[in-house]
Amino acid sequence: MNKRGWALVLWALVCLAGTPCCLAAGAGPGDLELSGFQVAAPSPAPLGTRAAVEFTLRNVSRRSLTFDSYLGVFLAVKVTSPGDNAPLRRNFGKRHQNGVLAPGQTLSFRDTLPLDRPGTWLLTPACEFDGELVVFDQQARTLAVGAGAATPVAAPAKAAAAPAA
Repeated sequence: MNKRGWALVLWALVCLAGTPCCLAAGAGPGDLELSGFQVAAPSPAPLGTRAAVEFTLRNVSRRSLTFDSYLGVFLAVKVTSPGDNAPLRRNFGKRHQNGVLAPGQTLSFRDTLPLDRPGTWLLTPACEFDGELVVFDQQARTLAVGAGAATPVAAPAKAAAAPAA
């Protein structure tokens, strides 16, 4: 097996252990701090609704971090449905591609995703920077999605507007 194959095997083992992971040395989950991870959706959520997701990342390292040109910052989603042989994996809301996050700087991720498949959804904040995949497994959220009437899902809270005079 070549080096890339071993790196992927190592990444899978670390992720299965439930710890944040990365592929290369020099940078990693310790460079970023995740906060404010929220998923706004009923549980169980009716099939066909949308879930609002938000989180903030802060660069706690002493160097600037450059996000990948394809994935950037995103929400990794794994959907396990009854009767499926393998879970469905998706990446939602790819943002901040090629963006640079200076030391101490923060960025916000906010998106909605369609709950278009019944099953158990595992929602995990993730990003790829400087050639490394970082998955915040320990902060993952689970959402049950089932058949039912579609109802609106509340968006994450926003600052209240001042009343008109």
